[in-house]
Amino acid sequence: MIKNNNSTIMNGNNHTSEHMITLNIHIPHDNIVHSMQFDVQMLISDICYNIQQHLLMTIDHDPSEYGLFINDTQQSSRSYWLDPTKTLNYYVLKNEDHVEYKNRYCPLKIRLLDGTVKTILIDDSLIVAQLMVYICTKFGIANYDEYSLVYDLDSYDCINTTKTATLLRDRSLQRTDKKMEELRKKCHTDDDTLWLDQSKTLRQQNIDEHNTVVLRRKYFFSDTNIDQRDPVQLNLLYVQCRNAIIDGTHPVTYDEAIQFSGLQCQIQFGDHEESKHKPGIIDIRDFLPKEYAKSKNVEKKIFLEHKKHIGISELDGKAKYTQLCRSLRTYGVTFFLVKEKMSGKNKLVPRLLGVTKESIVRVDERTKDFIQVWPLTHVKRWTASPNTFTLDFGDYASAYYSVQTNEGQQISQLIAGYIDIVLKKRKDREDKTVGDNIIDEEATMIEDIIAPGKATIIEPNRPAFDHVHQKNVYSAPLIRGTFSDSANHSDDHHQQQQQQQDYIPSQIHEQPKLLSNNHHSNDSIILFSTIENARNIINTVQTQLARELQIEHTQQTQSLSSMMDHQHQYSIENRLDVSRQLLANKLSIINASTAHIIILTSDINNNHRRNYIDYNHSLNTAITTITDNINEFSKEINIYMNIINDKTNLFDQIHRLCITFNDLLICIKTLFENNYDSTTRQNVLLTASHLGEINQDLIRYLTNNFNYSIEYQDKLLSLSKSVANTTALYILKAKDIASNIQEQQIVNEIISTATQCALATSQLVACTKVVAATMSSPLCQEQLIESARNVTRSIEAVLQSCLPPIIIESSYSELQEAGRTVRKALNEFLLHIKLVTDNIATNSDRIFSPITNGQTKSLTHRMILHDEIEEIDEENEEKYHDESIDQILIASDRLFSSVGDTSEMVKQAKILAQSTAQLVSSLRQQAESVDDDTNQQKKILSTAKMLADATAKMVESAKYCATKPNDTQLQYQLKKSVEELRLATNMATSNHIKRKIFKRVEQCAKYCASYATQCIAATSNSIIIHKHHQSYQELIQQCKIIADLIPKIVQCIRSSIIKPDSYAYQYNLCYTCEDFLNPAIHLTNLIKNIVSNVHDQSQVLHLNNSSKQLIQGLNDLRVCLNR
Repeated sequence: MIKNNNSTIMNGNNHTSEHMITLNIHIPHDNIVHSMQFDVQMLISDICYNIQQHLLMTIDHDPSEYGLFINDTQQSSRSYWLDPTKTLNYYVLKNEDHVEYKNRYCPLKIRLLDGTVKTILIDDSLIVAQLMVYICTKFGIANYDEYSLVYDLDSYDCINTTKTATLLRDRSLQRTDKKMEELRKKCHTDDDTLWLDQSKTLRQQNIDEHNTVVLRRKYFFSDTNIDQRDPVQLNLLYVQCRNAIIDGTHPVTYDEAIQFSGLQCQIQFGDHEESKHKPGIIDIRDFLPKEYAKSKNVEKKIFLEHKKHIGISELDGKAKYTQLCRSLRTYGVTFFLVKEKMSGKNKLVPRLLGVTKESIVRVDERTKDFIQVWPLTHVKRWTASPNTFTLDFGDYASAYYSVQTNEGQQISQLIAGYIDIVLKKRKDREDKTVGDNIIDEEATMIEDIIAPGKATIIEPNRPAFDHVHQKNVYSAPLIRGTFSDSANHSDDHHQQQQQQQDYIPSQIHEQPKLLSNNHHSNDSIILFSTIENARNIINTVQTQLARELQIEHTQQTQSLSSMMDHQHQYSIENRLDVSRQLLANKLSIINASTAHIIILTSDINNNHRRNYIDYNHSLNTAITTITDNINEFSKEINIYMNIINDKTNLFDQIHRLCITFNDLLICIKTLFENNYDSTTRQNVLLTASHLGEINQDLIRYLTNNFNYSIEYQDKLLSLSKSVANTTALYILKAKDIASNIQEQQIVNEIISTATQCALATSQLVACTKVVAATMSSPLCQEQLIESARNVTRSIEAVLQSCLPPIIIESSYSELQEAGRTVRKALNEFLLHIKLVTDNIATNSDRIFSPITNGQTKSLTHRMILHDEIEEIDEENEEKYHDESIDQILIASDRLFSSVGDTSEMVKQAKILAQSTAQLVSSLRQQAESVDDDTNQQKKILSTAKMLADATAKMVESAKYCATKPNDTQLQYQLKKSVEELRLATNMATSNHIKRKIFKRVEQCAKYCASYATQCIAATSNSIIIHKHHQSYQELIQQCKIIADLIPKIVQCIRSSIIKPDSYAYQYNLCYTCEDFLNPAIHLTNLIKNIVSNVHDQSQVLHLNNSSKQLIQGLNDLRVCLNR
């Protein structure tokens, strides 16, 4: 149960106090607090969704960026974000706890080693390990697992914070040996580097937007391949190497120091100039280690070395500098100062312990010469304690190697990090093998580094379509970067084309202009191929319809229909229910995809700017989806017509559907060929509208006009035209303004935005005509809402182009008023969509109406009424019913918490009396609306009387309490009477709660059945490369299992609708849904595994989209069942 001051949503059967918790939801932006009550079994994501629905926020926010936050004002490091995937009872929360609902994203200041500080927005709820992926991507660093963040001790803000002082104090308390501390500073070990813990969030480590962190390389693994082609990592590596040489981390000889200094001068100052570069102009401490800084004539030697590098660019200089640095014996070694036992004596002596990507080394603490080297492969295990660190080399050593150190955890994490990287790289290479450990000679070879432009993999060009085509024999090779997924690279045409654009500098003998032309040409060919393939399938469908295939023939085909009839023979009535469900679902998906095509072709210029390839793939997917569903629809309709033995106009309607879709395909192809001219675009809208009208007739016939009211559909079309009319007046206002402006550039901008606004409105009307017949489908609602969003954006664009002082204030005010009129019409349009979401989405499940002598029998009084006023009244009645329950729960909670404050208790008692009176009135109206069920009516009136009696008793107690405010006994009696009132409320509303829950279960089950049929259809129509592969055969078997379960779910939904108060039918529905969950999840996993073997990219997207929809539907169904 969720409740706040305005509404109540029930989601459980047992609503006693131990299952509920009241939280104070604080919205920091608005500085307001709302008290809301939740079921402890609810997911955090569901709670966020309900907060978004019930609380109004003044800021326009993206709900996906917001979350729930527990703020500890005394110690910020104990504050934390609630995980959206966890339930509320996972966290230790109490009644009346404060929880903030706010944006997870906050700024973070990151300092690079060259001193530059950049601020980026990061997700505050993620741990550091997850943030490194995003941060490194922002800086253009691919090897995110080799970098980490460090506390910025040089920052003023950081030095003065409590956290850093605490960290340093904790370390100083552990170290009492002054000689060791002096030696540690001299050796420049990693002991004092305050790396952030990768397993914690920034907030848990006291890092906020006021602090600065340093981005540094922690693991030196793939750095050997960094060169000029990766300038970002090259610069970071150069700065880190330079600082390590100057501060003495890497010991160098005098000659080596001069050599490094000369290169540094070339990098910082450019080519040597005698007149400019003279002794005295540089701070020698910034170029040489301190032991060589006071040497005689050292500056002259540096500039002599500087002369040797004339003509070397900055990037080449940095590459040469890092290359020289790699030749040092200490390069890539992370040092820790430890104490080890002296051989033959009971004495501890200082020693440096080093860790590299290949080995662990014992190093002389003064000269940094290597004493002993152990390869990482020899390490069997290790352990760290607060004061020691121990290594076990197994058979490679006669005894453990143990040292005394306070940095055991740091050493342990470093070794584990290197091993993790090694194993990850090894796994990547193993993934390149094919079959039974046989290496594919044509497999892509990779280097240890994954860097932009570094790895240039060349393979023969391979077309991404299946038909024979004519073109030149020679085609340029495809150049694929190392960012492509190894599992899918051979089939992922999208990534190949995108990386061709990104890696132009790496290509040989290939001009960017030619690449661009080839890129557009290939996408045109793919789109034309998809259209031609779709037309061929539609022609085949028409041929099959002409033959009037019998049901025996369809049972022999490997299609969705055959899977449905695979093992069980259902009764005629049940089979009709299944057919109606499947056919209505197919038409809904066809309409949604048609509307998506309208949106995709609406503003091609913006689509090109966003991503040309994504646009074409989306268009290909929409066409493929319609084609597949028409194909499956034709097979299922043959079964349906043979069962009912009534082919009235159905063949003609389906024939018209195929012809119209074929016309739409021709219009899309013409639109593409004619560079998207307005005339062809209008033909697309008209043909799509005609397709929607045909589907509307089919839907009405199949569902016997009970999927929704005719009046609702007419009202929806009327409201869309109202939006168009008000927008036309708005555009006229804008054009009048443009006619009074002298500057041609501003006039052009206003006319352009006004034209786009008109196009967006015509798109809205066309989409409405297409999807109006199937508005109970969430996919159709989504497309219609997206069209409405486009109208809103276009209105704002017109306003932005007419801002004062470009135009006079009065004209702008008139334009704003016209804009408000359009928004008002849009709001009415969206509210009408919400009506279908709240009402039809629940009641349209009642499409299963058995046919008796040509007459349609209403299954239940819960069917949608044809009078919309009655629909709205029913919706408002339920709203008031919920609000009354909500107010009773809130007021009773506040009364319980204010015991001792008589005035507050009496105040809440008055609110309770008003709310219960409203609830009693609502219950009586509900009893009057019950038809032909005297027992049910008596039951409702009995609960209403019980609630009224409890209210009267509570009012009497409140009066006594008001006369004697200091009498604790009277306060106790008032509290007891309120408890009895609340119990009576729960008893009176229990049926209402259960009915609401099962309505939601029915709806989720219907959607899951619909999404599952889509997955089966997408699978049966996909072109699999290896059809005899075990995984594909397993997928086919799983499709048959799911196909057998779908009719059971449909039948259970139908039974639950016929007898909504039957416990047996409700139990059967829940039981069947639970049986459906695991096989459906297994189906999505199998689709995920097989998708790499699908050759056609549009079919890949179709499979992925249908699988994602099924996963979302299953998650929703699971939540409902858990309630």
